[in-house]
Amino acid sequence: MGDQTGIYSKADHKDFLSTVGLEPAVAGIVAAGGSAALAANAACLVRVKAQRAITVNQLLWVCGTQSGNYDIGIYDEAGTRLWSKGSTASPASGMVTETVSPGVTLRKGQAFHVALVADNATATFRATTLVSAELTKTLTGKPAAVTVTSSFPLPSSLTVGTATVLRIPLVVIRES
Repeated sequence: MGDQTGIYSKADHKDFLSTVGLEPAVAGIVAAGGSAALAANAACLVRVKAQRAITVNQLLWVCGTQSGNYDIGIYDEAGTRLWSKGSTASPASGMVTETVSPGVTLRKGQAFHVALVADNATATFRATTLVSAELTKTLTGKPAAVTVTSSFPLPSSLTVGTATVLRIPLVVIRES
């Protein structure tokens, strides 16, 4: 519950942040949907903007098909890696919880990218798949998700670019 000014304490603040939107219902719908295959060695970067100051301590995602190795990470808007897991054997199908250590602190309004990549084309992850690149664009006309080739394992820096990807992985971003 909030106080008279409408400001909520951290204990009762019910925010939600994921690569597919701020509402839990959106993530629930996508989580119930199909998985999308990654192109070998091509990272999918999803731009997310922090709605408040946060320290990311966990990333959660769903593995659809176990195959090869994967890497997951966080980049700043300029393409500098802030954290990555490193090349890791693909887990069994189901929910995967990544511990981000040390935590990555982001300021309110700061944009960043969540990156997910596999070393093969048969690994799958839970995602939303769109029929048009236009549907992935934000208010500014920039794509919400882009792909960057030759990005396995995730490099220390990369050029974010503008190659729109139609598959947006569901990655939940959490403080723990």
